[in-house]
Amino acid sequence: MELSFKNLIELYKLASLGKVTGGLIHNINGPLQNIGLDLEMTQYMLKKEAEAHNGKESTILPRLRRIEEELERLNAMIKTSSNRIMHEDRSFLNFNEYLEQELFFLNTNLYYKHNVETTLDLSEEPPNINSFPHDSVLAFGWLLQRVIEEIERVKGKTLHIRALIKDGLFEITIVSGLNDLVRRVGEIIQKTDFSSDRLTAPENETDIMLTLKVFHSDGVIIKTGKGQSADIIICFPL
Repeated sequence: MELSFKNLIELYKLASLGKVTGGLIHNINGPLQNIGLDLEMTQYMLKKEAEAHNGKESTILPRLRRIEEELERLNAMIKTSSNRIMHEDRSFLNFNEYLEQELFFLNTNLYYKHNVETTLDLSEEPPNINSFPHDSVLAFGWLLQRVIEEIERVKGKTLHIRALIKDGLFEITIVSGLNDLVRRVGEIIQKTDFSSDRLTAPENETDIMLTLKVFHSDGVIIKTGKGQSADIIICFPL
């Protein structure tokens, strides 16, 4: 069966979301249980304070704040899930906020959530990127998801992401220690003519090939670190 490039992107949007559905349900279930317990306790405390109010700040307020925080977490998960399959205007993107949302969403991978130390080296004031290609924003999320899946596969422990402006580009570097994945990505970059509509992906690397094709189509540069550096570098034009 032959699919157009656009149809392939639409299919992978669904596949990418499907990969994390189980973990997503797990993460939604926890906040919902907390909300239920807090609501029960709030009802109990309301009855008690109605009986004897001592004039101090209501002890209910901290619990109400917790409920609000849990609801915000649920909203963030739902929004980030939706962004992976529905078009959103990306004419302006704050990368720091976007990355925070992506990593929060990828906490649905329970190995990553509980075993991987993530460090971020980001500018406090990221550049105002006014023309982030929508499909490349999705592709960056797919790449990050693949990196985390590989970290789980090899039982890795660290992930470092840094972002800076360099030579007129917004350069994002993913440092994961995944030498094998970085090598495979580098080989695909070297051997593939991404200007062609007919691409043959190595076995089990269709998602990487699609990600690289999207980046190429949107004018985004991707390269791998030289020597022993297990880096993947993505450069968005400013």
